[in-house]
Amino acid sequence: MSGKKKRKNNRIQKDPYEYGSFAFEEYNKGNRKYSRTERRRLLLKDKGTVVTPDNRRRLVGGFAFLLILLAALIVRMGYWQIVRADDLRTMAIQMQKVDTEIEPARGSIYDSQMTTLAESVTEYELYAYTLYLYKSDDISAEEKAKVLSNMVEITGLDEEKALEKLTVDENLALIAEGLTKEQVEKAEKLWGSNVMVKTKVSRYYPNGEFAAQILGGVNSDNVGRSGLELQYNSVLAGVKGRTVRTTDRDGNTVAGGSTKYYEAQDGYSIVTTIDSVIQNFAEEALKTGMKRTGAEAITCIVMNPKNSEVLAMATTPGYDPNKSNQPSDKKELAKFEKMTAEEQTEYLSRMWTIRGISNIYEPGSTFKLIAAASALESNSANGKSSYTCNGYIHVANYNLRCLGVHGKQTLKEAVGNSCNPALA
Repeated sequence: MSGKKKRKNNRIQKDPYEYGSFAFEEYNKGNRKYSRTERRRLLLKDKGTVVTPDNRRRLVGGFAFLLILLAALIVRMGYWQIVRADDLRTMAIQMQKVDTEIEPARGSIYDSQMTTLAESVTEYELYAYTLYLYKSDDISAEEKAKVLSNMVEITGLDEEKALEKLTVDENLALIAEGLTKEQVEKAEKLWGSNVMVKTKVSRYYPNGEFAAQILGGVNSDNVGRSGLELQYNSVLAGVKGRTVRTTDRDGNTVAGGSTKYYEAQDGYSIVTTIDSVIQNFAEEALKTGMKRTGAEAITCIVMNPKNSEVLAMATTPGYDPNKSNQPSDKKELAKFEKMTAEEQTEYLSRMWTIRGISNIYEPGSTFKLIAAASALESNSANGKSSYTCNGYIHVANYNLRCLGVHGKQTLKEAVGNSCNPALA
């Protein structure tokens, strides 16, 4: 009996606070009865924090959540660094690489005697920081007047236009374009950092409206738009070059970064068969004809009969290729300015066109040469044949009139007079 009691006394007693077991009876002594919640609170206060089954579940859940979150982060990093690595590398290179085009010099156009008809020139654009140069309240009226006076002198603008440019809302404003190097250098010397200069390569036609339709013109991107400029654009334009360099976010070249330079190939020049002397005579004859006849347009083509070279080609009304978006004649310009946008577009299209080679028209007097040649070939006429012109000839039910009364004439004279009765 004593042995059993001893073994019983030697048993390990279970801790009443282990795994959330509470000795609630300790808090029921006395007359006051404690609720279960109060007893638990008092117990925790006395014994410290106890790991209950609920706490254990919360800890396990939180740890599992952290593991899942960490696993998701690892998978996401692997996706960006492994799966998308090539794409990201390409995007980074594109962002860091700056590709700058280098414009080639457009080739020139010459006449048959190597006189320049069209060439590329470098023009300068003058910009000004108007706030610091003119608009600031700290600038006195006397200083503003001096700035305006100097601006008019340097740029050639009238005073009203120059004042308008200096008082625009933008701080950096375009003041004038098409300036020479000497003009912009004078402006930089006078105003320093308050002005900025940009260069621009543009097309220049030194003879104005001379042979305008033959030469044609270029657009704002220096690409041929009509005439020889369009027909031989691929020859004249050349090949653009480029500079490719690695930069930081501010556009500065990165130390140790790669820089590649591809040199531009300038365009080839072309030599035409145009004889400037004959071209000038043809254009003057057309102007006289326009005044005498009041025609809407006149076209003339002069060719070398031995090899079919075009020696001159002219059309009226003409225009200045340097200002190809408007007619050069004052009367025509006044009509042009009153037109609608659609009418102006149609007018410019006609103005740029060489009617003699682009328009469809009746052969008219040009066919008389074929009629005369056929008559000679078929022996219906010879050099001694004569014809009488009374000013008209009756054919079928029509009277074909002539420009004048030529009287008796040979076949050669009839062709020279472009006589309708003789060659009908």
